Amino acid sequence: MMEGTADMGAPLLSAGGLHVGYGLTKVIRGLDFDVQTGERLCILGGNGSGKSTLLLAIAGLIGSNTGTLDYEGVSLHRMAHFERYRRGIVLIPQNRMLFANKTVRENLELACLSIGLRSTAVEGRLERVMGTLPFLERAASKKTGLLSGGEQQIVALGRALMAEPKLLLMDEPTAGLAPIWIDQMEEGLKVARREFDLTYILVEQNVRVGLANTDRLIVLRNGVVALTGESKSMRNESELFKAYLG
Repeated sequence: MMEGTADMGAPLLSAGGLHVGYGLTKVIRGLDFDVQTGERLCILGGNGSGKSTLLLAIAGLIGSNTGTLDYEGVSLHRMAHFERYRRGIVLIPQNRMLFANKTVRENLELACLSIGLRSTAVEGRLERVMGTLPFLERAASKKTGLLSGGEQQIVALGRALMAEPKLLLMDEPTAGLAPIWIDQMEEGLKVARREFDLTYILVEQNVRVGLANTDRLIVLRNGVVALTGESKSMRNESELFKAYLG
């Protein structure tokens, strides 16, 4: 059993022969992988390798062309993105998609709108999320657009946790952040992972961050798997370099 995973029964997410593209342009080319409940998977790769496209396909924001993509044993192919969200697939996009003119608290509350939670349940989730990420409580009344990029990334993580995700998708959460905020983001993810027993897919270009915060990794190159293995054993720089560049 992989460290940090539940018992290896039926996977939470499973892709087989998955092809995803934009029009006639194929980005993901016949991808096969599983994610077990409780597992943390890192997707590495250079620009244009298909990392973000894969997350968008899982979240339902772009369609997959052929192959299988199943979640909790159910095909995702005809499931709308908002239904996937309600079933626990939550994406933190690279651009965060926060409401800049609303407060931190309001951004967190908005995560529960499409789930239809009662106000008492929302308050309970706010208490849990703010207890997990204390910055959110300190900044609750601040307008999100006035925060730094690192602070906004913590808000984005908190908003995702408000939905109590079964599968969290994170698209380069440390991109463009100062080193101090990369450290803060990693610490926040570590605490959230423990408190919420998170299963997640982490897309990263920062190899150190990716390997340090996951159980297993897949390196994509030109939409196919170039390398896969346990994160703790995949720290051979020459092997990773070869997987990136061929």
